[in-house]
Amino acid sequence: TREDPAGNSKEKWVETTEPSSAEYQAHMAPIGFQFFPAGSTYSGDALVSWHGSWNRSKPVGFKVQRIRFSNGKPVGAEDFLTGFLKGKTRFGRPAGVAITASGTVYISDDANGVLYSIKQK
Repeated sequence: TREDPAGNSKEKWVETTEPSSAEYQAHMAPIGFQFFPAGSTYSGDALVSWHGSWNRSKPVGFKVQRIRFSNGKPVGAEDFLTGFLKGKTRFGRPAGVAITASGTVYISDDANGVLYSIKQK
């Protein structure tokens, strides 16, 4: 076992490391993340905007996902806003995420210079 100058080894790091709770493909580029407020339809969950890859032969990302949480830990993800990518053709790139106290979601699209508003029922 090779140790670094501080006396740490890979084995020592592993002893205090927790496995990842969520994994995603490289190059999806998470650029915006926001929790829903208490009392809203998706209270306790979050939204992440995947800005998308720019240099992959098969593009990934280009969407907004809802990350479901239970007891403060992510337990799953589902698409919330899609349509920014059709095959290899890009329509837009979701960037910022803002959620109002009433649960209205705003998503900025920095490829088109627009803001989308999504109201909860």
